[in-house]
Amino acid sequence: MLRNIVLAGMVGTVGCTSDSIDSRDTKAPIENTAEITNFGTDRILVYSDCDMLDDYGRSLKQKGSGYKGFSLRDAGSTWKGQYQGRELMVACKPEQLTGQYDIVNLRGHTGDMNELYADIQNNVADYTTLVLGGCESDGLVDNYRSANMAVIGGDGVQNTANNNYLLLQLPKQIDSAQSWQGMHDNLGRKSRAFKDNFVSPATYNH
Repeated sequence: MLRNIVLAGMVGTVGCTSDSIDSRDTKAPIENTAEITNFGTDRILVYSDCDMLDDYGRSLKQKGSGYKGFSLRDAGSTWKGQYQGRELMVACKPEQLTGQYDIVNLRGHTGDMNELYADIQNNVADYTTLVLGGCESDGLVDNYRSANMAVIGGDGVQNTANNNYLLLQLPKQIDSAQSWQGMHDNLGRKSRAFKDNFVSPATYNH
């Protein structure tokens, strides 16, 4: 059963279905994710299906306008901007991507996550934080996490507002925290929904 989870009292466009979660065989060992101090935040990517590109761009621009050092503009086939000195991009096609991204937020239905990840997998940094934006995405975390891939996923309904809030909070927490547990606790203090419903490297079953 899906539950409506709202971070920081916000709601927004829902992008989800959880009928196609294919978890990998968890009997195989998964490497522990490296320490948070290895992970950067200089380049941030929001990646989705092209049908939703402008919706995601507009909503992130609206939410981000309340944050210091945030700017985002419609660049035609993408949205481009800055967030406190970090490069920010909203895109929907692999050919729009250049170089490596430190934080990647996949947006869409749960069943879209694999296809979206396939598009961006050649553009992840040596250490990348991947945020799965589909509903019940906590069930997909083990499919992607590794020593150099920190993955965050939530239980229940994940909507545009949830994704925007987490995306705007996450870079500051990664940069300032000394451990994944510290990051998880800090975000949990800001949002009870994150504390109770999100999986991160601090909560993995190793």
